[in-house]
Amino acid sequence: MEEHSLFAWTIMVVGWVVMLMVNGWAGSHYIADRSAGNTGILILHILTGLIVIYLLMHILWFPQRMLGKGTKVRTKAAAQADAELLDAGLVIETPQ
Repeated sequence: MEEHSLFAWTIMVVGWVVMLMVNGWAGSHYIADRSAGNTGILILHILTGLIVIYLLMHILWFPQRMLGKGTKVRTKAAAQADAELLDAGLVIETPQ
């Protein structure tokens, strides 16, 4: 059940927002500096940009990890779509 906790997902979102702000700050300060001699800010901008992309992909993937490996969606629409794909003639009973 620890995998289903939203605490880790919340920490990733907060970290992503912080990295996004640092990335924006570093990018704007590097461009605003007319001499463009401060390569430390450029390196910070590039590194936080890579981290922002990684965290975004991980945030988007995390709900799939929370569902587990063998999870199937069990709704009427999903069952009907599976039946149509397999052409197995599955009859779905509606509860009365």
